[in-house]
Amino acid sequence: MFHLSNDDWQLLLVGSSNCTRAGLGVGTGSANLEANLAYVIRAGDRAARLADHLWPETSDLAIDLESPSVKWDAIRDPDADEATRPPLPRCFEEALFEAGANPALVVALGEQLPARWVVRSPDGEQILSSTSWVGGAGESRHQWAGRAVPFMLDVEWQSESGTAIAEWPVNVADPGELPPPEGLGDLTLEELIAVLSSTRPLHVSFTAILRRRLPVRENKIELDPHRRVNTETFLLRRTRRLAVALERMRERLERPAVGHEALDWRLRGPIGPLALARAFIREGTSTGEKRFCLAEIALAVGRVRVASTAAAGMKPAAIRGSLRQVTGEIEELLPSSGSGTPDGMDEYVRSAFEEASR
Repeated sequence: MFHLSNDDWQLLLVGSSNCTRAGLGVGTGSANLEANLAYVIRAGDRAARLADHLWPETSDLAIDLESPSVKWDAIRDPDADEATRPPLPRCFEEALFEAGANPALVVALGEQLPARWVVRSPDGEQILSSTSWVGGAGESRHQWAGRAVPFMLDVEWQSESGTAIAEWPVNVADPGELPPPEGLGDLTLEELIAVLSSTRPLHVSFTAILRRRLPVRENKIELDPHRRVNTETFLLRRTRRLAVALERMRERLERPAVGHEALDWRLRGPIGPLALARAFIREGTSTGEKRFCLAEIALAVGRVRVASTAAAGMKPAAIRGSLRQVTGEIEELLPSSGSGTPDGMDEYVRSAFEEASR
């Protein structure tokens, strides 16, 4: 825990960051990915007094860190599974998952491999073994299309004391390229607009969408003629709902982003502007509607207040670059203007993308 205070405010930081440049993400160079809770407390509030009581009793006497009475030995639970499980040998260096259009699992091996070993996927399939691997250190690449994202591999090897088994965590090359969670990757255009325009928390909106997909058990006949007509896809009604959805989306993009991965997920995730643009290309009723709505999405992205998104520490220049890049990708989705395009539409679309790219 870190506790910073002045006469007016207190800051309490609780989490995995240690007191280093990489741990706190300050200065130049790469930084660690850390998980923390930060409490900003006004001096004099009841929460400030509670924060003071979180700390153990201390004294003003200096601590001699070289004293033999200071012990740093971790207390291990003999009943815990980790106490008896052997550590994974260092020669199994890294398991890296590359998502994207052609997903692959890359296994990196070092020197001094055991005489007999085997690496298996979570479903028990053998990926690599001492019989199929020839040579010492190196990498082995395995295509992973159509399979679930691996989070852990099982490694079995022959040690001096017999057969040993350990888990091998899988790292991800680019978290932004991971496929969306199950149930979020196939949202329809109407479902996307409903989620984005809702004022409720996202998980509540998603739950409502998934419940609507459940089969209706009761066979009721709707007698109200107005309710029997689905007006959600009517162009004017959809455009009004899109305006609300884009405003909510812009507000979410303006929330402080703690890192590039967080911002990239907002922009390219299952409810981001890129997903919404692709849904219009997929389900739009006409070329004119598609071009107009993609221009409106680009304008919403271009009007994001970068200073608000950068409040958590990201550099404004990096945020602007990400916004412009997504705007460019949306523009690449634009269908060619057809003969039925309304007068002035092409000029509006062109000017909208120019404004969004500034």
